[in-house]
Amino acid sequence: MDYSVVIPCCNEEWVIEKTVERFQQLFNHTSFEIILTIEQSDSMTIEVAKQLKKKYQNVRLLENNAKHGKGYSVRRGVLSSQGDYVLVMDADMPVQIEKYFPIMNKLIEDPSVAAIYVTALGDKTNGAKRGRLRAEASFWLFFLRRLFLKHNITDTQMGCKLYRGNIARTFYKYLNEKGFLFELHITDLILNAGYSIEECSVRIEEFSEKSSIRFSSLIKSFGEFFFYILRGRKVLLKKSFTSRQIFKSDANTMDMH
Repeated sequence: MDYSVVIPCCNEEWVIEKTVERFQQLFNHTSFEIILTIEQSDSMTIEVAKQLKKKYQNVRLLENNAKHGKGYSVRRGVLSSQGDYVLVMDADMPVQIEKYFPIMNKLIEDPSVAAIYVTALGDKTNGAKRGRLRAEASFWLFFLRRLFLKHNITDTQMGCKLYRGNIARTFYKYLNEKGFLFELHITDLILNAGYSIEECSVRIEEFSEKSSIRFSSLIKSFGEFFFYILRGRKVLLKKSFTSRQIFKSDANTMDMH
């Protein structure tokens, strides 16, 4: 299996069919699977997903037993994947994947690179495009992440990432985070394993109308961020120490070649 495409879905019946069909066209000359991880909801998302599974043999369906959160859905999809490379994509496909995937695919050919993150920080911090509260949240997360976590990554929160499959499956099993912080956690694990993360800069002309956030949710998220800095990060990295050492050794061997 060359590629696994993991798509977390919650109330996405309005767009999921179009997204799956675009991937069928993009990967039509390769061996690939599409994994739809469906959150429980009152929408018709699960029914649309079942129809897509009947229509395409390479579509797999994972139905969550409750509404666990995006991190849970992504983790479940990644851990069930079989591809040499794993592409995680939001159901509303926030980027022109046909345009940028060849660039991402080229960047990950470097053996020291574990993942390619699509980034659009300029657009995400544009209040006119995205709304003031959401834009300011993106800016402050970027600032705090650089200050406390020392990640040399512009943007970890864009819903489009390409991973080496074995690395993604190894480190995603350590994640417990169900919300948005899972992307910070996996970034920490990859960088601490001795690998690098490349970025593919894109433009977002129009954000989904669903791209909104409540102030209470924002306060909760930043509270969780600071808890991770003070306590959670140390626990996470310690828990993954054995795997991190193995991958770091492999990375050093590849660098010598």
